[in-house]
Amino acid sequence: MYLGEITRGIITSLIDASPKPLLFNGKSTSDINKHYGIDTSFMSSVEEAWLGKDACPGCIDPPFDELEGASLSPNVESRLEAIKKTIVKDLGFTPEQVTLKDAAVGLHSVLFGNTLTGQ
Repeated sequence: MYLGEITRGIITSLIDASPKPLLFNGKSTSDINKHYGIDTSFMSSVEEAWLGKDACPGCIDPPFDELEGASLSPNVESRLEAIKKTIVKDLGFTPEQVTLKDAAVGLHSVLFGNTLTGQ
């Protein structure tokens, strides 16, 4: 199975999670609902947005712990904002429909998809 489709399946599952959606307040887009609607370039864009100029993926840990607190570090917040822009551009959401928490969950979806396929 192709990597973008695996990621689309993960994202769809998180949108449809019960009893409470974990992504985008349970809302989807036609890109997400369409078979092969997410290209592998989306995953590369999310990783690039997260890593910025850093050389290695492990240099900055994904921010789930920080999301539970009152504030994010400026470095993490700027990286999540970059991921949010990627989600808006590639998945067809409006900026108001995507939160920083959605960006963090999206980051984890991409990283998990890469782990499943050995990328």
